[in-house]
Amino acid sequence: MDEKKETFEPGDPADPDQPGYQQPPSAYVEDAKAELGEDTSWSELHKRAFELMAENDGE
Repeated sequence: MDEKKETFEPGDPADPDQPGYQQPPSAYVEDAKAELGEDTSWSELHKRAFELMAENDGE
C-alpha cells in the first residue's frame, strides 16, 4: 500500500514526526473511523480521535 505523505499543521499532535507524538488510544481511533468513515485518512482519524479524547477529559 503506497500512502502519500500526509501534511500536518506545525505542532499538530497527530503528526508522528512531532516530538512528544502520542498515538491516540485505538478505541478513540475506532470511534473516529465510525464517525468519519472507513476511507478517512490516518491524520484525519488521529485528529478526530484527539478531539474525542479532549471532549471526554472535559466531562
